[in-house]
Amino acid sequence: MPEHYEAGDDLLNKILGLGDTSGRKSYYPELQDRIKNLENEIDNRRRVENELSSSKNKIQAVFDGIGDALFIQDSFTGKILDVNQGMCRMYGYTKNEALKLDILDLSSNIPPYNQEYAEKEWVRARELGSTLFEWHAKRKDGSLFWVEVGIRPTKIDNENLMIVTVRDISDRKRADEEISNLKRSINLIIDYMPSMIIGLDESKEINILNKAAIEFFNFDKTGYTGIVMEFTRNILDMVNESDLLNSYVHKNRKMNLEGRTFIFDILCFRIPQNAGNSYVIRVDDVTNKTNIEEFLVQSEKMMSLGIIAAGVAHEINNPIAGILQAMQLFEKYFDPENALNQKKSAEINVNINDVQKYIRHRKVNEIIEGVKSASQRISSIVRNMLNFARKNDSNFHEIDSVRNIIENTLELAGNDFNLKKKYDFKNIKIIKKYEAKEFLINCNSGELQQVFFNIIKNGAEALGEMRGKERIIEIRLSESDAEIAVEIEDNGPGMNDIVKKKIFDPFFTTKRTGEGTGLGLPICYFIVTKNHGGQIIVDTQEGRGTLFRIVLPKR
Repeated sequence: MPEHYEAGDDLLNKILGLGDTSGRKSYYPELQDRIKNLENEIDNRRRVENELSSSKNKIQAVFDGIGDALFIQDSFTGKILDVNQGMCRMYGYTKNEALKLDILDLSSNIPPYNQEYAEKEWVRARELGSTLFEWHAKRKDGSLFWVEVGIRPTKIDNENLMIVTVRDISDRKRADEEISNLKRSINLIIDYMPSMIIGLDESKEINILNKAAIEFFNFDKTGYTGIVMEFTRNILDMVNESDLLNSYVHKNRKMNLEGRTFIFDILCFRIPQNAGNSYVIRVDDVTNKTNIEEFLVQSEKMMSLGIIAAGVAHEINNPIAGILQAMQLFEKYFDPENALNQKKSAEINVNINDVQKYIRHRKVNEIIEGVKSASQRISSIVRNMLNFARKNDSNFHEIDSVRNIIENTLELAGNDFNLKKKYDFKNIKIIKKYEAKEFLINCNSGELQQVFFNIIKNGAEALGEMRGKERIIEIRLSESDAEIAVEIEDNGPGMNDIVKKKIFDPFFTTKRTGEGTGLGLPICYFIVTKNHGGQIIVDTQEGRGTLFRIVLPKR
């Protein structure tokens, strides 16, 4: 640069009044201040521009650094105006590729995730200010995945836009599915448990009821009836809260439900939770099991009694045989036609005919006949008792008379102690309507006697509760070429339809607790249908009596 340049500059400053040597300095001070202000303004603008550039870079870094996918779209057309790097990573597109896509290009389009659903949510966001929903999305490689979409309208530079946030929830959906599957598995396990499971919340309201409980209480799962609530309250009333810290167990608990007595095994425990305690009750209906155990115990007693009866019968038969023999000898020794009697009486100057007249006059002969008849009756009773109690061979190897089986059964029933305890069986009129023939059949006579005895006994017990009219049991026998039919009918109180449907169910009984096992008629049904291939039919009406019809094939 020339040396005179500095001098020229100084001259220029003087002319403009900007330099220290300016002769016009005092005349233009406002111009100098204006120039300084302009310089400051330029510096400020440069600083603001730098800050804006830095902020934009930061915003872009934040925009791209967010893990979720972000879309900026036109509010009315839905056109994609911008996306972040999170979108590129999630969907596998470059930014330039993404800006050319329609939103449905990023969707599975599997109903309901289609155009109609997308438009509905778009309008919903515009009307409500935001919306959040799940969507089935598609990547560039065609793979499908689950996302959660949030849409919020906004305005930038007077332009209506939509900010769309998309979050990949595949892991969450898998976890939800696993939890759902686990819940289903647990519910299936609970439902198929043979025990009744009842769950209660902290307010002791029912929130779980498994299949066994629903079937036991016989109602729809959507409506908890009062009987269940009463049942659970009765159980919880038995238990102290302190007992529930571990668990409460009660075996063979008797409870009455709708007039019936049940026996339950109960397990109850408490589950501590943040919101309060919940309760679980497990109930097993052991009524049948207990009845079976009691029945087996009773059977053991009866078996023992049978063994004792055999010995007692032997001991009874011996003196009875002696009594009969003595009566026969008595008749023989006083027979006037007997030559030996005539000889012996002559030896002591006694007329045997006079002795016989005396016996008849004093009715000693009738007394002897009475003793003989009573002894024979005792012998018959013992024989029938042993025949009934003995273990029967299930193989049918005998041809027997149904008529004789019924006659023996009637004789046995007429001397049954339990029947006599309530009433005299002889007060019941027995009408027999059958011919004097045998009605032969290939059968197990002991089992058929058990069937007839149970039916006659049940009818007699029903008649024992009846007052005001004659008590009648009518027995009819008929036969065809292939089968024999036995009808046993009483004029007792009969049965209603509910009882009629259940009389062959094991352990069902209308008797008071302790008076019946509920196994008599089920055993009869089994003997007739399974062991003999026959049928047993019931015809009854409440107040009109009961008819049992037993049809047995001859072979």
